[in-house]
Amino acid sequence: MKFLKYILMVFVTTALLSMSFLPGEKNTYFSEKEKEIVASTTSVIGFGYGYDDELDLPYVFKYPYADEDARGKKKKFDAAVNSADPKIIKKFYYKMLKMKYMAEYLKEMYRSREMWPNYTFITQEILPPVNEYHSILKTSMKGEYGEYISKMDNRDKQIKMRVYELMDYREKPVDTF
Repeated sequence: MKFLKYILMVFVTTALLSMSFLPGEKNTYFSEKEKEIVASTTSVIGFGYGYDDELDLPYVFKYPYADEDARGKKKKFDAAVNSADPKIIKKFYYKMLKMKYMAEYLKEMYRSREMWPNYTFITQEILPPVNEYHSILKTSMKGEYGEYISKMDNRDKQIKMRVYELMDYREKPVDTF
């Protein structure tokens, strides 16, 4: 019975992800090398990744079976992170941080506009796994990339402000007069 639930969940998730792109539309948030990292790291810990074209937001999500055998998966996650090119993994970390702040911005924007379905979707479905994945990635990188993580922690407010500025430009109407 558990196996059937798993198969059904994988089928439904795959179908939903395949519908997130229209013909000719492509997510360009991650480079090809970064897509390899996100694919390898998410799969070993029971997560997946996708792109919501209506929100123009990349995201990660957690499968229901993700909490089983967490310690073994953590070692595989660390191995996937440590085997990546240092320049690419640093850029990937920055993009994951940026993704987190993009989702937080949209959550606050939808709250202020009282668009409750979108607010609820981001609050309950998008942000929890994005925050959890970011935390796992950050913890994994602290060993080999401790100095870089420390530098990013010091720049956290600046990065968040910059992401919010970019999202303001993207989401708010522009006065042309």
